[in-house]
Amino acid sequence: MFHQALAIPPEDRWRWLEERCGDDRALFAEISSLLEAHDAMTSTAPLTQPRAGEAASEPQVVPAGLFGAWRAVRLIGRGGTSSVYFAERADGQFDQTAALKVMAGFLAGPEFLHRFETERQLLASLNHNHIPRLLDGGISANGDPFLVTEYVDGQSIDRYCDTQKLGVEARLRIFLQVADAVDYAHRNLIVHRDLKPANILVNAEGAVKLLDFGTASLVTPKDPTVTRLRMLTPRYASPEQLRGERVNIATDIFSLGVVLYELLTGAWPFGDPASILRELDRCTGDATAKPPCVAITEAAAQNRSMPPEHLRRALKGDLSAIVLKALEADPSRRYESVRALATDIQSFLDGRPVTARQQTTLYRAGKFLRRRWLPASAVALFVCGLAGAAIFAAHQARVARSEALKAEKVNEFLNDILSSPAQLSFDPQKFTVEQMLEAAEARLEKSWKGDALTEATLRRSLGDAYWAMQRFDRASGQLQKAIAIFRALGDEKETAATLYDLSTVAGLEGRPADEIKGFEEVLEHTRRLGKSAPIRLVFHTEDYLGTTLWLVLNRRLPEARNLLDNAIALGVRDPSISRTDLAMALSHRAGMLADEGKRDEAEAMYRNALTIGRKENPNGMWQTFPLHFLALLIASRDLPAATDLAWQCYQVCDRALGPDNAETAAAKLFWMRERGAGGDPGDDARAVFAAIGIVRKHYRAPSMNLWVPLYSSAFVLNRLGRFKEAESQAREMLPILDANHLPENDARRAQSLLELGKALRGEKREREAADALKQSAAVYAAAGPRWAVRAEAVRKMLREAPPH
Repeated sequence: MFHQALAIPPEDRWRWLEERCGDDRALFAEISSLLEAHDAMTSTAPLTQPRAGEAASEPQVVPAGLFGAWRAVRLIGRGGTSSVYFAERADGQFDQTAALKVMAGFLAGPEFLHRFETERQLLASLNHNHIPRLLDGGISANGDPFLVTEYVDGQSIDRYCDTQKLGVEARLRIFLQVADAVDYAHRNLIVHRDLKPANILVNAEGAVKLLDFGTASLVTPKDPTVTRLRMLTPRYASPEQLRGERVNIATDIFSLGVVLYELLTGAWPFGDPASILRELDRCTGDATAKPPCVAITEAAAQNRSMPPEHLRRALKGDLSAIVLKALEADPSRRYESVRALATDIQSFLDGRPVTARQQTTLYRAGKFLRRRWLPASAVALFVCGLAGAAIFAAHQARVARSEALKAEKVNEFLNDILSSPAQLSFDPQKFTVEQMLEAAEARLEKSWKGDALTEATLRRSLGDAYWAMQRFDRASGQLQKAIAIFRALGDEKETAATLYDLSTVAGLEGRPADEIKGFEEVLEHTRRLGKSAPIRLVFHTEDYLGTTLWLVLNRRLPEARNLLDNAIALGVRDPSISRTDLAMALSHRAGMLADEGKRDEAEAMYRNALTIGRKENPNGMWQTFPLHFLALLIASRDLPAATDLAWQCYQVCDRALGPDNAETAAAKLFWMRERGAGGDPGDDARAVFAAIGIVRKHYRAPSMNLWVPLYSSAFVLNRLGRFKEAESQAREMLPILDANHLPENDARRAQSLLELGKALRGEKREREAADALKQSAAVYAAAGPRWAVRAEAVRKMLREAPPH
């Protein structure tokens, strides 16, 4: 456990030790004392256990003096026997940087000196693009053995692949570089003996460097069968290595198999790496690696930019056979060389048969057809052409007849609905669209006798009409029934499209969890549909899901960023996406940039979105979002310009929707808020109550579409001195945030508490006001650097509070 702890990064070491020791405090104390003694002997300050709430850290003491022509600059890493430093050339002849490896002085006995000398000789004999070059080596003036090698600025191979979210094919191609370096070492009769991700770095260009030949050995008859001190990493060691038997190239092949398994799955092939029982099973050769496809998790699939099911399918068959062959407990059943392993991986990438699979005729034929699909397809098409043409013509005729029949039935149904008022005694001035929809719904429920596809189409249209009327409860009911029918018919396109409508309605009703779940299911449908998926459906789903994750819930932000970037890229390259829709996606991405503190980039993107969208539709409702959020962005430095943008937003809604629409009322409240922030009291409280009353008719708690106008109304009422009403609005805002499960550090919580505190102070309830304002300042401070100014403003307000 002591040596394992040394191999763990300092910032993670104490947490790891706590987990491993559990309730055994004596064991924890023993390992801690060993670590402290180790650091004392390597001339570093003693390590102490961090206090609760503190991050563990390890002092980085750089050794003084020169190591040949080199000087240590900073610590890069530390292992059980040596430390590695970033170094600079110090003799003044020319500038050069390198990695300096210094053996721990207290270990400089004959065996370790021999091992260090062996590493220097091995590195000196190797000349390969994926192995760092040896630059210098020797004994320092202080008696410390050292090596100087080419410096590699990179990440461990597993971290690099996960950071870049590389797919399976890209990971295999990087692994082939590792295999090439190990194969080169084997051809020079060198076994590495400690292959693991920490010893395999990948630089920014994607080039691999294989490090640390300190445990390597020559494949010679003189190599001892058992060494007194075995240097290995148990997680990646082969069974024979764990038993202390003589190592050979099969040992490295097993370690490469573990590395490859983890690269592809993110899991250890033998279950729990901390299990003592698994270690014993591996030593005895009784442990069997799990097939890679069963080790997949959601997080692993996300890091490989694939849905879990797609990743599982990719890891079945050839890839599973390759990995499991490399991980055979019996060395004789593994690949005979690293070159053979690499050849099988390359064959997989090329679509050729792999030797790890049984070479049946059917298997080889399938590989041939997939590899030679173009000429094989041409022959098949030639043979099936005439028959296919006849079948296609018949199918098209059936489709045409079906569509014509469906259109006829839909028209008949709509004509019945539109003509039904003529058969009744009714007042045309009072007969509304909503009444007509309710009549259509009743007729559809009671007397529909048509086919299922037409019924589903009518129900979706009816649901969309209710959605437009903002009757979300009725819209949800019809859309859910339509989805059930489309699912039963196996119509994936219509299922996805209707599910998209239902998800949007869920968001408007204040059910973000259902909204997100629905959008995610839509994306699953579009992935299964592949190239036949409707482009506009893919675009809007990625755009709205990304926006909901960011704007409504403020969580899963990296995923939200990727979704919005994907939507924008699709909108840029596909002309079927309207420019106003592209402008909306750009506006959503600009909002994320603003939250990240990139205010200049955000403002430029908002203005670019307005320019792009106005070329297509200069007066459309689409521009309310960029106008609203651009106003918020620039308010702190140019309040008059922000107020003008808020006025434009209100005017767009008023022209398009009329004064009695909820969005118009919300936009009016926002404009009143910005005007009030500039010192203009504006309208009286009756205008505020009228506007918020319109909003309430259409949006009900816990919809976030209600929170925004509530915030604006509370702000304006506080400005007008209507503190009792402002308090009521502010108290209504907080449960909405809780119902949407927003994080405790979400800035909207601080805004709600601030308006509550201002209202309470206006009512002379100073103690309650101080509590609310203190909470607001704390949330603003926790919300990130962007909100630091707001936090300080609230603190200033608290300092200026009158005495109780």
